[in-house]
Amino acid sequence: MKYLLAAVLTGAMVAPAHAQVAGSARDGQPTPIEGSQRHVVTATKSPARYQVDVLRVDSTVVPLPAGFKLPVIYVLDGNSLFPLAAQMANVSTSFSSRLPAVLVVSIGHPTDPALSRAENVEENLARRTSDLAPPAADFLAFFKNDLEPFIAARYPVDRSDQTLAGHSWCGL
Repeated sequence: MKYLLAAVLTGAMVAPAHAQVAGSARDGQPTPIEGSQRHVVTATKSPARYQVDVLRVDSTVVPLPAGFKLPVIYVLDGNSLFPLAAQMANVSTSFSSRLPAVLVVSIGHPTDPALSRAENVEENLARRTSDLAPPAADFLAFFKNDLEPFIAARYPVDRSDQTLAGHSWCGL
């Protein structure tokens, strides 16, 4: 897991993942990344909505032990970084002899199909700044009170093995 995170943080290049086509999504709607699921999760303490893409990657080498709890990698800037993080998890975990499985959860913002790409990028940047600039209280409340329980209710996660990955504002 440490190697996967290091590769993501250093920007290691691998074969490109399919481009994500963000848009309005129903709960559980598949994304263009094979095996992933898209959800839209609304914060309980604010009107904010988040696009949450989830990919579980199992090793093809190591059998999944009974009762295995999935380590989770939460990826901020999900609209742009989910394809890279998903590809890195696929490459690192699919052929791992030590890690039986991992769950990648990206956190982004739903886009509006009525807006142009440029307008959606502008909206995403504004939401990103309000979410991640200090003090980020609303986003932190969403993460702890809404997102983590949402994921734990749907996947057998190891709450003691969770990683939060991000850069720039996300690093704060």
